[in-house]
Amino acid sequence: MSAWLADRQQADGSWADRWHASPFYATTAATLALHSFGTPRGRHAAHVDRAVRWVLATQHGDGSWGRWGGTAEETAYALHILLLTG
Repeated sequence: MSAWLADRQQADGSWADRWHASPFYATTAATLALHSFGTPRGRHAAHVDRAVRWVLATQHGDGSWGRWGGTAEETAYALHILLLTG
């Protein structure tokens, strides 16, 4: 199952789903699942690292995150990834 999830990562490091316009929810769920699978530097470390780079690259100038503009929800998802993946 983790390989299936890893294979669906977008080229930019995010994940998309059909229920959310913003990729932040799906990226948080997928990243934390892959990070929790085995050791932090385990089998899917490259996928987690790519997701972290995507999060860092999508931060807005005011420090928030969001697809079109910063929102509290999307910022919380981004911070969740950064805090829990180290």
